[in-house]
Order: sequence, then C-alpha cells, then structure tokens
Amino acid sequence: MSTENQATDEAVAEKVEFDQFSDASGVALSDPMDPKMDILKDIEVDVSVELGRISMPIGQVLKLVKGSIIELENLAGEPIDILVNGLKIAQGEVVVIDEHFGVRITKMITTKAIMSAVS
Repeated sequence: MSTENQATDEAVAEKVEFDQFSDASGVALSDPMDPKMDILKDIEVDVSVELGRISMPIGQVLKLVKGSIIELENLAGEPIDILVNGLKIAQGEVVVIDEHFGVRITKMITTKAIMSAVS
C-alpha cells in the first residue's frame, strides 16, 4: 500500500458540541412554542389520572359486586398521579368544575426522573 492510499483510508475525527439541557425547572427541556416542535403537537397520547392502586387476589376480585368498595393504598388528600401513556409526569389534586371532575397540577416530575423511570 502506498502512503497516499493509507491517508485516504483513515477516519477523520471532529469535535461535536451539543446543546446544554437543564432539568432544574422540572419542565420539558424544549420550548413548546419552538416551530421545530410543531410536527409533534398533533400526536395523540393517553392521559390518565390514577387515584391509587391495590393488589387483590383473584378470589377477592371475583367477589366484587355492584356497590362493593375497594380501599386504595393512597390516603385521602394525598396527591394523585397524572400519567401520559402510562408514564407518571406530574402529581395533582382533584377539583370539581361545575359538575365535572378535574385535576389541578401541583408538581411536575423532572425530565431526569422520567427518563430514569423509563430505563
């Protein structure tokens, strides 16, 4: 191999700089008004609110009838979880608006915490 061919076969390394991200605020890392985010704005996701959970043996589940009460692990007045596609993104409290239930967000989960839950 000649010296000329060796020079063209070598990889060239370049330093790459990435934008700095901050998760200190606990909100999304990107500006939602950024025009680059427009493509994502129409994607539908499932948003759900979880009052609490409980594990029950199948035998107890089979005994449930209309009027049965299931006692949850959460205490009354504790924050409830707000989930997007099954992933907890916030906590809140139940509010009543006219005749409808709603949720007031009281705490956003940090992006770092969300990402560590995923991995």
